[in-house]
Amino acid sequence: MVFVVAAVNADPGYYISPIGNGRCEQLVVSRLVAGPPPGVAVAPNGDIYFIELKIQPNCNEPRLIVVRKNGSRARFALPPEASLKEQGQLGGIAALRVGSDGIPFITVAVRFSGAYSGVREAVYSLRRATWIREAFDSLPTEYRPTSNAGVGAVLTSVAYCVNWNYLKNTAVDLRALLANPDLYRPVVSFVRRGLPDEVSSGTVTAMAGRFAAGFASRYRDEGIPQALRWEKVQREVLGRGVAFAVDRTGDTVGDNRSAITERGQPMLWRHHYARVLSSGFGTALAVRNETIVGTVDGRAFIADGKAVLPKARLLGPILGRSWSFSTAFAVAEHGDIVAIGTHSGESAPTLVRLIPVPKTARHRT
Repeated sequence: MVFVVAAVNADPGYYISPIGNGRCEQLVVSRLVAGPPPGVAVAPNGDIYFIELKIQPNCNEPRLIVVRKNGSRARFALPPEASLKEQGQLGGIAALRVGSDGIPFITVAVRFSGAYSGVREAVYSLRRATWIREAFDSLPTEYRPTSNAGVGAVLTSVAYCVNWNYLKNTAVDLRALLANPDLYRPVVSFVRRGLPDEVSSGTVTAMAGRFAAGFASRYRDEGIPQALRWEKVQREVLGRGVAFAVDRTGDTVGDNRSAITERGQPMLWRHHYARVLSSGFGTALAVRNETIVGTVDGRAFIADGKAVLPKARLLGPILGRSWSFSTAFAVAEHGDIVAIGTHSGESAPTLVRLIPVPKTARHRT
């Protein structure tokens, strides 16, 4: 397996959050340990979307950058609600997602405290260069009311998943929660053709074709998480852990962690079996066309899903000594892998696109 390594750098005077070192790392936040970087998303065609911050102390110019496969760039300011300057350095981007039609969605999360404390979330999508705040119908009456909604995964701008949680609620019935720990559990609504379709318990992290993947947890992510896969609206428990990605065949990857804040081992769940991909600590973050990538023991790996017994192989030794890679978290339709790497002699990590070299081209050289 041969790849061409192409760095994807921030604009001059900026850095990619939360990859680069800077004073505004808290702009991009995530509730999951060892998950994909929340401020980066990769479209199926290989276009890379990321949040970029200006190198200055007040963080008042965060923006979204789109780097297309041909190297061209587009730049968009974020909505004012996403700026740390506007939110008193208490908020940020909790998720960035993009589907096959290239329309990005972000979840803006703002922490608040006082008599009560919690997190307020809202979803925005970028349509015709304008950020639109998405409005969602209320949950069915069998679920406790909440207005906190975040984008979970996106197929297209009219087919996506919305994750609902109770982190904003200031009137949680603690006695009822003690009696029934399943109260206030996160739930997900599937939006199709722009309209809510079905609601299920759980949190979605990825979608592909008729499948979705994610995990089930209790209020404030307490308890042992359960990795989940949905086929259309049929929910299946895969086992202990968190699922981060699924492909069109239903192959699902993630890890077998025993708590949201802990680490596990990278996993592959197929329809008939589950396989641990490495004995090290880490997670599988993406799968497409039977190529699996992720991180284990702080280094990026790749695994061949076509193998009888898929096993994680470190990317660094495959690509030589010029680069070291801490994680690989996306696979595009044409085989590009997006990773975070550090070039030899440099201290700052950056986004990296790994472009596979066809066998015919290798023979010509």
